[in-house]
This record gives sequence, C-alpha cells and structure tokens, in this order.
Amino acid sequence: PPRHRHGTATAPPRHRHGRHGQHGSALEILLYPSDEFGRQELPTAQIPAFVAKFGLPTDGGGCTLMAKVEVNGGREDPVWAFLKAGGKDVSWNFAAFFVVGKDGQVVGRFSSRELDACGEALAVAVAA
Repeated sequence: PPRHRHGTATAPPRHRHGRHGQHGSALEILLYPSDEFGRQELPTAQIPAFVAKFGLPTDGGGCTLMAKVEVNGGREDPVWAFLKAGGKDVSWNFAAFFVVGKDGQVVGRFSSRELDACGEALAVAVAA
C-alpha cells in the first residue's frame, strides 16, 4: 500500500472495497474523515480528490464520503455513538471498521488487523 499520512481513504478502505466487491449493491462503505487522530486529515475541500486517487467513488456506488466528524467524546457524531454503543473509543483512524446488517444492527467491530474476521462477518450480514 502507498505510504501517506492521511486517513480518509487509503489502503484499508480500498482493500475493503476491492475484497468485498463480490457483494455488489449489498455493500456500501461509508468513509468518515476525522481530525481526531493527530490532525492528519486533509482539509475538507481536498478529501474527495484524495479518495478518487485510490479508485474509490465518493458519492455512492459502493462507497460514500461523509462529512468530517468527531468519532469520540462529547461531540462524537451520532452515527459513531450508535456504532460504538457504549464500547471503547476509536484509538486510530483504521482501528474501527463496523459491519452493519440489513436490519441496521451492528454485526461487529473490527480493526485493520482483523480483515478475515471482518470479511466473514460481512458475508454473514449480506446473506441474512
């Protein structure tokens, strides 16, 4: 994977999109930029072009770029509060991948070191 310092859409999300492309429209990846991890994120206006460099769409079609948010603490985005559901905070920009089933319930939380387990949970969620 390319070496870089920005966390929006680099190797792990690109890997997720390519690896699970067989799920077609049953899979949508949501990318949430955040300045919480060493303030390494690009300025908001530069993020879409950065994401596009890695071959990911930013407006649907399997991958949607969301607005920059906070994922931890008192100002965390409501989506992240739901995903974490009282669990531990996100410690790093690729430390939390969530699989959400068709019913809207969180199937699992995975880190970039748990790609196989994430893939297995995704297969189960898509089949349900």
